[in-house]
Amino acid sequence: VDVSGAYDSLPHTQLLEVIGQVLSHVQQELFSVRRYAKVWADTHEGLKKTFVRQADFTEDTVSSTNMKGFVMSLQREGKVHDAILVEQHFSTDIHGKDVLEFFTQMLSSCVVQFGKK
Repeated sequence: VDVSGAYDSLPHTQLLEVIGQVLSHVQQELFSVRRYAKVWADTHEGLKKTFVRQADFTEDTVSSTNMKGFVMSLQREGKVHDAILVEQHFSTDIHGKDVLEFFTQMLSSCVVQFGKK
C-alpha cells in the first residue's frame, strides 16, 4: 500500500478540529510522559527490542514516578515479565493545553518528508 501522499491528502483544518475536540476535555489535566526501551528474549527469534512512549494522567503515576515503582506496577498488572526495561526520558507536569498547542503547531507549520519526496 502506497501511503506517501496520505498526509498531504488529509484536510488539516478538519484534523485540527477533531484533535481540538478530543483534547478539549483534558485542557487543565496534567500528564506525565515516559519513554523507555524494552529488551527480551524470544524463543524463536532471539533477542528482541521495542521502544515505548507512554502518557498517563499525573495522578495515575504518582506511585511510579521513579523507574523502580513503574516496573513494579507493570509487574503487578502482569504487563511485563522476563524483560529488561531501560528508561530513556521521563517528563511530568505536561498540561493538556500544551499538547493541543504542539499538535496545532505540528499540523500547521511542519513539513513531512517521505523518502526522497
